[in-house]
Amino acid sequence: METMRDYRKPLLLLGALALVSLAPIGGTGSVEAAGPQDGTAGASAAAQQPDGVAAATTAASPPPRIDSGSNNEALLLRNTRRLVNGSLRSGEGYFSADGQRLIYQSEAPGSDNPFYQIYVMDLASGASNMVSTGTGLTTCSWIHPTADLIMYSSTHEDPDALAKRA
Repeated sequence: METMRDYRKPLLLLGALALVSLAPIGGTGSVEAAGPQDGTAGASAAAQQPDGVAAATTAASPPPRIDSGSNNEALLLRNTRRLVNGSLRSGEGYFSADGQRLIYQSEAPGSDNPFYQIYVMDLASGASNMVSTGTGLTTCSWIHPTADLIMYSSTHEDPDALAKRA
């Protein structure tokens, strides 16, 4: 608590100096505001109609509403194209640091494993190769930026991984 008292004294002194600086020099000690007190101080002549809310209004129109259920892709993105085709479902994907490959998780049709597996796509050719084992669940893949390495999480070493297939 002793430390707190040491900090309070300079703050109180600063607060007192701030109050003193508001008093007019050689005046009566009262401070008059420059301009009206109805929220129009500093406003242009055309906008000096008081609205009852001081400095809390704006003339900007609201941004366009983007509903999650509607198709707003053209509003948010340009020059898009689908990279993964022919899968039952695909999940997270990440580009390599050099921009030449994409690592992603996907569930392939005809597979007896109902879980995501990890694939690497060559973006120039569009060819994909599965890099995970094909057993268990996989997620969180990553391509090392300087070495020819990939990393991902997997349950393929779980002794019950095959039994957990649906």
